Amino acid sequence: MAKFVVFFLTLVVTSGLALAQFPQIETEIVSADPSPTLLSYGQWSAGSISIATDIDIFVFQGSLDEQVIISVDGLSTNLDISLRLIDPAGVQLNAWTCSANGFNTCSLFVGDVLQSSGIHTLVVQDSGSDNTGNYRISLEQAPPQLSAPLIPSNFNWTDSISPTTDVDWVAFAAQPGDQIQINIDGLTTNLDMFAAVYAPDGSVFASQACSANGFNTCSLTMTLSGITVAGIYHLRLSDDGVDNAGGYSATVQCIFGPSCPLPFVNLPGSNEDLFLAIGLNGAVATQFPDTHTATGGDVIDIVMWSPAGTFTGSAPLIVADVRVPGTPSPSPFGFPELHVDFGSFLLWSPDTTVFGIPGLPINGINFSVNTPVSLANFTVIIQGIVLSCGSVNGVLAATDAHEFAF
Repeated sequence: MAKFVVFFLTLVVTSGLALAQFPQIETEIVSADPSPTLLSYGQWSAGSISIATDIDIFVFQGSLDEQVIISVDGLSTNLDISLRLIDPAGVQLNAWTCSANGFNTCSLFVGDVLQSSGIHTLVVQDSGSDNTGNYRISLEQAPPQLSAPLIPSNFNWTDSISPTTDVDWVAFAAQPGDQIQINIDGLTTNLDMFAAVYAPDGSVFASQACSANGFNTCSLTMTLSGITVAGIYHLRLSDDGVDNAGGYSATVQCIFGPSCPLPFVNLPGSNEDLFLAIGLNGAVATQFPDTHTATGGDVIDIVMWSPAGTFTGSAPLIVADVRVPGTPSPSPFGFPELHVDFGSFLLWSPDTTVFGIPGLPINGINFSVNTPVSLANFTVIIQGIVLSCGSVNGVLAATDAHEFAF
Protein backbone atom coordinates (compact mmCIF):
# COMPACT_ATOMS: atom_id res chain seq x y z
CA MET A 1 0.00 0.00 0.00
CA ALA A 2 3.06 2.29 0.01
CA LYS A 3 2.21 4.19 -3.20
CA PHE A 4 -1.32 4.79 -1.95
CA VAL A 5 0.06 6.25 1.28
CA VAL A 6 2.26 8.70 -0.60
CA PHE A 7 -0.88 10.10 -2.25
CA PHE A 8 -2.70 10.02 1.06
CA LEU A 9 -0.12 12.23 2.76
CA THR A 10 0.73 14.62 -0.04
CA LEU A 11 -2.42 16.61 0.65
CA VAL A 12 -0.74 18.72 3.31
CA VAL A 13 -1.74 22.18 4.54
CA THR A 14 0.57 24.01 6.93
CA SER A 15 -1.18 25.27 10.07
CA GLY A 16 -0.29 28.13 12.40
CA LEU A 17 0.63 26.61 15.76
CA ALA A 18 4.32 26.87 16.51
CA LEU A 19 6.23 24.99 19.17
CA ALA A 20 9.35 25.93 21.08
CA GLN A 21 11.51 24.28 23.69
CA PHE A 22 13.30 24.81 27.01
CA PRO A 23 14.98 26.79 28.37
CA GLN A 24 13.14 29.89 27.18
CA ILE A 25 15.55 32.73 26.51
CA GLU A 26 14.43 36.36 26.65
CA THR A 27 16.06 38.50 23.94
CA GLU A 28 17.71 41.70 25.16
CA ILE A 29 17.43 44.74 22.90
CA VAL A 30 20.06 47.44 23.39
CA SER A 31 18.45 50.79 24.07
CA ALA A 32 18.63 53.20 21.13
CA ASP A 33 18.16 56.25 23.36
CA PRO A 34 17.84 59.11 22.41
CA SER A 35 16.14 57.51 19.40
CA PRO A 36 13.07 55.31 19.99
CA THR A 37 13.95 51.68 20.76
CA LEU A 38 12.03 49.05 18.78
CA LEU A 39 10.73 46.13 20.86
CA SER A 40 8.93 42.96 19.81
CA TYR A 41 6.91 40.60 21.99
CA GLY A 42 9.17 38.51 24.22
CA GLN A 43 11.99 41.07 24.27
CA TRP A 44 13.41 43.30 27.01
CA SER A 45 15.72 46.27 27.25
CA ALA A 46 17.78 47.99 29.94
CA GLY A 47 17.05 51.70 30.27
CA SER A 48 18.37 54.66 32.22
CA ILE A 49 16.90 57.98 33.32
CA SER A 50 20.25 59.70 33.15
CA ILE A 51 19.03 63.17 34.14
CA ALA A 52 15.89 63.78 36.18
CA THR A 53 13.95 65.19 33.21
CA ASP A 54 14.97 62.38 30.83
CA ILE A 55 12.26 60.62 28.77
CA ASP A 56 12.82 57.21 27.13
CA ILE A 57 10.71 56.07 24.16
CA PHE A 58 10.01 52.48 23.09
CA VAL A 59 7.86 51.45 20.11
CA PHE A 60 6.30 48.14 19.07
CA GLN A 61 4.04 46.77 16.35
CA GLY A 62 0.67 45.74 17.78
CA SER A 63 -2.65 44.61 16.36
CA LEU A 64 -6.27 45.27 17.24
CA ASP A 65 -7.52 43.30 20.28
CA GLU A 66 -4.09 41.97 21.24
CA GLN A 67 -3.49 41.81 24.99
CA VAL A 68 -0.11 43.23 25.96
CA ILE A 69 1.82 42.93 29.22
CA ILE A 70 4.48 45.49 30.09
CA SER A 71 6.88 44.90 32.99
CA VAL A 72 9.15 47.65 34.32
CA ASP A 73 11.55 46.98 37.19
CA GLY A 74 13.07 50.08 38.77
CA LEU A 75 16.65 49.27 39.77
CA SER A 76 17.45 52.49 41.64
CA THR A 77 16.05 53.82 44.89
CA ASN A 78 13.93 57.00 44.62
CA LEU A 79 13.21 56.33 40.92
CA ASP A 80 9.40 56.58 40.62
CA ILE A 81 8.63 54.80 37.37
CA SER A 82 6.04 56.44 35.11
CA LEU A 83 4.80 54.48 32.08
CA ARG A 84 2.39 55.59 29.36
CA LEU A 85 0.93 53.56 26.46
CA ILE A 86 0.05 55.56 23.33
CA ASP A 87 -1.77 54.18 20.27
CA PRO A 88 -0.83 54.73 16.57
CA ALA A 89 -3.03 57.86 16.41
CA GLY A 90 -1.26 59.46 19.37
CA VAL A 91 -4.07 58.78 21.85
CA GLN A 92 -2.99 57.75 25.33
CA LEU A 93 -4.55 54.35 26.14
CA ASN A 94 -3.33 54.09 29.71
CA ALA A 95 -0.80 55.36 32.23
CA TRP A 96 0.73 53.80 35.33
CA THR A 97 3.12 54.90 38.09
CA CYS A 98 4.83 53.39 41.12
CA SER A 99 6.45 55.05 44.14
CA ALA A 100 9.98 54.38 45.38
CA ASN A 101 11.88 55.94 48.29
CA GLY A 102 15.39 56.16 49.66
CA PHE A 103 15.30 52.56 50.84
CA ASN A 104 13.19 50.76 48.22
CA THR A 105 12.81 50.54 44.47
CA CYS A 106 9.45 50.11 42.71
CA SER A 107 8.15 48.13 39.74
CA LEU A 108 5.16 47.84 37.40
CA PHE A 109 3.46 44.77 35.93
CA VAL A 110 0.59 46.10 33.82
CA GLY A 111 -1.44 45.25 30.75
CA ASP A 112 -4.03 46.51 28.31
CA VAL A 113 -5.96 45.50 25.19
CA LEU A 114 -4.92 47.31 22.02
CA GLN A 115 -7.70 49.28 20.32
CA SER A 116 -6.08 49.50 16.88
CA SER A 117 -3.29 48.10 14.71
CA GLY A 118 0.01 49.82 14.06
CA ILE A 119 3.02 51.26 15.84
CA HIS A 120 2.36 51.80 19.55
CA THR A 121 4.54 53.89 21.86
CA LEU A 122 5.72 53.35 25.44
CA VAL A 123 6.96 56.39 27.36
CA VAL A 124 9.13 55.86 30.46
CA GLN A 125 10.28 58.61 32.85
CA ASP A 126 10.51 59.50 36.52
CA SER A 127 6.99 60.51 37.55
CA GLY A 128 8.19 63.63 39.35
CA SER A 129 11.01 64.44 36.93
CA ASP A 130 13.24 64.82 39.99
CA ASN A 131 15.12 61.49 40.24
CA THR A 132 17.52 59.48 38.12
CA GLY A 133 18.26 55.77 37.92
CA ASN A 134 18.15 52.54 35.95
CA TYR A 135 15.36 50.15 35.01
CA ARG A 136 14.45 47.14 32.86
CA ILE A 137 11.40 46.94 30.59
CA SER A 138 9.84 43.84 28.99
CA LEU A 139 7.04 43.45 26.46
CA GLU A 140 4.81 40.38 26.12
CA GLN A 141 1.66 39.34 24.28
CA ALA A 142 -0.85 37.54 26.48
CA PRO A 143 -1.09 34.77 25.57
CA PRO A 144 1.69 34.51 22.97
CA GLN A 145 0.51 33.35 19.57
CA LEU A 146 3.54 31.39 18.40
CA SER A 147 6.37 30.94 20.87
CA ALA A 148 4.98 28.98 23.86
CA PRO A 149 6.32 25.42 24.19
CA LEU A 150 3.50 22.87 23.81
CA ILE A 151 3.94 20.30 26.57
CA PRO A 152 2.48 16.81 26.96
CA SER A 153 0.66 15.61 30.09
CA ASN A 154 2.84 14.83 33.11
CA PHE A 155 5.69 16.93 31.77
CA ASN A 156 8.36 18.19 34.19
CA TRP A 157 10.75 21.02 33.39
CA THR A 158 13.18 23.43 35.01
CA ASP A 159 13.69 27.00 33.83
CA SER A 160 14.43 30.42 35.23
CA ILE A 161 12.96 33.89 35.50
CA SER A 162 15.78 36.01 34.11
CA PRO A 163 15.91 38.97 34.01
CA THR A 164 13.52 40.09 36.75
CA THR A 165 10.92 41.21 34.19
CA ASP A 166 10.99 37.84 32.39
CA VAL A 167 7.72 36.06 31.60
CA ASP A 168 7.79 32.37 30.67
CA TRP A 169 4.96 30.61 28.84
CA VAL A 170 3.98 27.00 28.22
CA ALA A 171 0.94 25.67 26.38
CA PHE A 172 -1.08 22.50 26.92
CA ALA A 173 -4.18 20.94 25.40
CA ALA A 174 -7.33 20.42 27.47
CA GLN A 175 -10.85 19.21 26.81
CA PRO A 176 -14.20 19.55 28.64
CA GLY A 177 -14.20 17.37 31.73
CA ASP A 178 -10.42 17.50 32.24
CA GLN A 179 -8.94 18.20 35.65
CA ILE A 180 -5.40 19.57 35.38
CA GLN A 181 -2.96 20.03 38.25
CA ILE A 182 0.01 22.40 38.08
CA ASN A 183 2.83 22.27 40.63
CA ILE A 184 5.48 25.02 40.71
CA ASP A 185 8.51 25.06 43.00
CA GLY A 186 10.57 28.24 43.30
CA LEU A 187 14.24 27.30 43.66
CA THR A 188 15.61 30.72 44.61
CA THR A 189 15.06 32.83 47.73
CA ASN A 190 13.06 36.04 47.20
CA LEU A 191 11.51 34.65 43.98
CA ASP A 192 7.74 35.12 44.42
CA MET A 193 6.31 32.75 41.83
CA PHE A 194 3.17 33.94 40.01
CA ALA A 195 1.15 31.65 37.73
CA ALA A 196 -1.81 32.49 35.49
CA VAL A 197 -3.66 30.17 33.09
CA TYR A 198 -5.25 31.62 29.97
CA ALA A 199 -8.21 29.93 28.26
CA PRO A 200 -8.27 29.44 24.45
CA ASP A 201 -10.15 32.74 24.05
CA GLY A 202 -7.36 34.65 25.82
CA SER A 203 -9.20 35.26 29.09
CA VAL A 204 -7.58 34.45 32.44
CA PHE A 205 -8.96 31.11 33.63
CA ALA A 206 -7.11 30.97 36.97
CA SER A 207 -4.18 32.60 38.76
CA GLN A 208 -2.19 32.09 41.94
CA ALA A 209 0.97 33.39 43.63
CA CYS A 210 3.26 32.52 46.54
CA SER A 211 5.56 34.66 48.70
CA ALA A 212 9.25 34.01 49.31
CA ASN A 213 11.80 36.00 51.31
CA GLY A 214 15.54 36.26 51.78
CA PHE A 215 15.63 33.01 53.75
CA ASN A 216 12.93 30.86 52.14
CA THR A 217 11.70 29.84 48.71
CA CYS A 218 8.00 29.31 47.92
CA SER A 219 5.88 26.89 45.91
CA LEU A 220 2.29 26.59 44.76
CA THR A 221 -0.25 24.09 43.47
CA MET A 222 -3.08 24.97 41.09
CA THR A 223 -5.96 22.62 40.28
CA LEU A 224 -7.92 23.48 37.16
CA SER A 225 -11.45 22.09 37.10
CA GLY A 226 -14.63 23.19 35.38
CA ILE A 227 -12.98 23.18 31.95
CA THR A 228 -15.76 23.52 29.38
CA VAL A 229 -13.87 24.60 26.24
CA ALA A 230 -11.50 22.38 24.25
CA GLY A 231 -8.34 23.99 22.96
CA ILE A 232 -4.87 25.21 23.81
CA TYR A 233 -4.44 26.72 27.27
CA HIS A 234 -1.42 28.87 28.20
CA LEU A 235 0.40 28.98 31.54
CA ARG A 236 2.21 32.25 32.36
CA LEU A 237 5.02 32.22 34.93
CA SER A 238 6.83 35.26 36.37
CA ASP A 239 8.00 36.88 39.57
CA ASP A 240 4.99 38.41 41.33
CA GLY A 241 6.67 41.77 41.80
CA VAL A 242 8.88 41.61 38.66
CA ASP A 243 11.77 42.54 40.94
CA ASN A 244 13.46 39.19 41.57
CA ALA A 245 15.06 36.55 39.38
CA GLY A 246 15.77 32.87 39.92
CA GLY A 247 15.08 29.28 38.98
CA TYR A 248 11.98 27.13 39.27
CA SER A 249 10.73 23.67 38.42
CA ALA A 250 7.20 22.84 37.31
CA THR A 251 4.88 19.99 36.36
CA VAL A 252 1.59 19.99 34.45
CA GLN A 253 -0.40 16.78 34.93
CA CYS A 254 -3.81 15.67 33.68
CA ILE A 255 -5.45 14.12 36.76
CA PHE A 256 -8.80 13.10 35.30
CA GLY A 257 -10.59 13.44 31.99
CA PRO A 258 -10.37 12.66 28.28
CA SER A 259 -6.93 14.25 27.82
CA CYS A 260 -5.32 12.10 30.52
CA PRO A 261 -2.84 9.32 29.71
CA LEU A 262 -4.38 5.89 29.26
CA PRO A 263 -3.45 3.01 31.59
CA PHE A 264 -1.91 1.40 28.52
CA VAL A 265 -0.75 2.57 25.11
CA ASN A 266 -2.17 0.68 22.16
CA LEU A 267 0.94 1.03 19.97
CA PRO A 268 3.80 2.23 22.22
CA GLY A 269 6.89 3.94 20.89
CA SER A 270 10.31 4.24 22.52
CA ASN A 271 9.11 6.40 25.46
CA GLU A 272 11.55 9.26 24.86
CA ASP A 273 11.37 13.06 24.44
CA LEU A 274 9.29 12.77 21.26
CA PHE A 275 5.53 13.17 21.13
CA LEU A 276 2.75 12.91 18.54
CA ALA A 277 -0.63 14.58 18.96
CA ILE A 278 -3.63 14.09 16.67
CA GLY A 279 -6.83 16.05 16.09
CA LEU A 280 -9.75 15.37 13.77
CA ASN A 281 -11.62 18.02 11.79
CA GLY A 282 -10.33 21.01 13.71
CA ALA A 283 -10.53 19.47 17.19
CA VAL A 284 -7.57 20.20 19.45
CA ALA A 285 -4.69 17.79 18.80
CA THR A 286 -4.06 15.50 21.80
CA GLN A 287 -1.88 12.49 22.61
CA PHE A 288 -4.88 10.53 23.86
CA PRO A 289 -6.86 8.66 22.84
CA ASP A 290 -4.47 6.87 20.48
CA THR A 291 -7.24 5.03 18.61
CA HIS A 292 -9.69 6.93 16.43
CA THR A 293 -12.70 6.32 14.23
CA ALA A 294 -12.54 8.35 11.04
CA THR A 295 -14.38 8.74 7.75
CA GLY A 296 -12.85 9.34 4.33
CA GLY A 297 -12.75 13.07 3.75
CA ASP A 298 -11.86 13.87 7.39
CA VAL A 299 -9.03 16.31 8.05
CA ILE A 300 -6.33 14.95 10.39
CA ASP A 301 -4.18 17.52 12.25
CA ILE A 302 -0.75 16.13 13.18
CA VAL A 303 1.76 17.63 15.62
CA MET A 304 5.18 16.11 16.43
CA TRP A 305 7.64 17.78 18.77
CA SER A 306 10.48 17.29 21.22
CA PRO A 307 9.57 19.63 24.10
CA ALA A 308 12.87 19.30 25.98
CA GLY A 309 14.81 19.71 22.72
CA THR A 310 16.51 16.30 22.88
CA PHE A 311 15.86 15.62 19.19
CA THR A 312 15.91 19.15 17.76
CA GLY A 313 17.96 18.92 14.55
CA SER A 314 17.52 15.14 14.21
CA ALA A 315 16.11 13.87 10.91
CA PRO A 316 12.31 13.49 11.40
CA LEU A 317 9.84 11.20 9.66
CA ILE A 318 6.07 11.15 9.84
CA VAL A 319 5.06 7.72 8.55
CA ALA A 320 1.58 6.49 7.63
CA ASP A 321 0.81 2.84 6.92
CA VAL A 322 -2.47 1.70 5.36
CA ARG A 323 -3.37 -1.90 6.08
CA VAL A 324 -6.21 -4.38 6.37
CA PRO A 325 -7.75 -4.30 9.89
CA GLY A 326 -6.13 -6.80 12.24
CA THR A 327 -2.75 -6.82 10.48
CA PRO A 328 0.00 -7.01 13.15
CA SER A 329 2.68 -4.32 13.51
CA PRO A 330 5.60 -5.01 11.16
CA SER A 331 8.46 -4.05 13.58
CA PRO A 332 10.82 -3.52 10.60
CA PHE A 333 14.54 -4.16 11.04
CA GLY A 334 13.91 -5.67 14.47
CA PHE A 335 12.68 -2.45 16.11
CA PRO A 336 9.64 -3.40 18.25
CA GLU A 337 8.82 0.30 18.85
CA LEU A 338 7.99 0.73 15.15
CA HIS A 339 4.44 0.03 14.01
CA VAL A 340 4.78 1.24 10.40
CA ASP A 341 6.76 0.31 7.30
CA PHE A 342 9.44 2.65 6.00
CA GLY A 343 7.97 2.23 2.53
CA SER A 344 5.14 4.60 3.36
CA PHE A 345 5.77 8.35 3.42
CA LEU A 346 8.07 10.63 5.38
CA LEU A 347 7.50 14.30 5.94
CA TRP A 348 10.23 16.61 7.19
CA SER A 349 10.42 20.34 7.76
CA PRO A 350 12.61 22.37 5.38
CA ASP A 351 13.66 24.76 8.16
CA THR A 352 17.01 23.21 9.15
CA THR A 353 19.38 20.59 7.80
CA VAL A 354 21.72 18.01 9.33
CA PHE A 355 24.36 16.86 6.81
CA GLY A 356 22.02 18.03 4.09
CA ILE A 357 18.97 16.24 5.57
CA PRO A 358 16.26 18.54 6.93
CA GLY A 359 16.15 18.18 10.73
CA LEU A 360 13.38 18.52 13.32
CA PRO A 361 13.08 22.28 13.87
CA ILE A 362 12.87 23.90 17.28
CA ASN A 363 9.21 24.66 16.60
CA GLY A 364 8.34 21.05 15.76
CA ILE A 365 6.30 19.75 12.83
CA ASN A 366 2.65 20.75 12.52
CA PHE A 367 0.45 20.07 9.48
CA SER A 368 -2.95 18.85 8.32
CA VAL A 369 -3.92 15.96 6.02
CA ASN A 370 -7.06 15.65 3.91
CA THR A 371 -7.98 11.96 3.75
CA PRO A 372 -9.49 10.42 0.58
CA VAL A 373 -12.87 8.64 0.66
CA SER A 374 -11.20 5.46 -0.67
CA LEU A 375 -9.90 4.64 2.84
CA ALA A 376 -13.21 3.00 3.82
CA ASN A 377 -12.70 -0.37 5.55
CA PHE A 378 -8.94 0.19 5.96
CA THR A 379 -6.85 0.92 9.06
CA VAL A 380 -4.25 3.70 8.99
CA ILE A 381 -1.35 3.81 11.46
CA ILE A 382 0.49 7.14 11.87
CA GLN A 383 3.76 7.34 13.82
CA GLY A 384 6.50 9.92 14.27
CA ILE A 385 10.18 8.94 14.14
CA VAL A 386 13.54 10.72 14.38
CA LEU A 387 16.88 9.26 13.35
CA SER A 388 19.34 10.02 16.14
CA CYS A 389 22.40 8.45 17.72
CA GLY A 390 21.26 10.19 20.91
CA SER A 391 18.24 7.91 21.21
CA VAL A 392 18.11 5.03 23.68
CA ASN A 393 18.94 2.44 21.00
CA GLY A 394 21.44 4.71 19.27
CA VAL A 395 19.53 4.67 15.96
CA LEU A 396 16.03 6.14 16.26
CA ALA A 397 13.33 7.31 18.62
CA ALA A 398 9.62 6.79 17.96
CA THR A 399 6.43 8.34 19.25
CA ASP A 400 3.46 6.28 20.33
CA ALA A 401 1.50 5.49 17.18
CA HIS A 402 -2.10 6.51 16.47
CA GLU A 403 -4.52 4.10 14.78
CA PHE A 404 -7.42 5.18 12.60
CA ALA A 405 -10.27 2.85 11.68
CA PHE A 406 -12.08 4.01 8.52
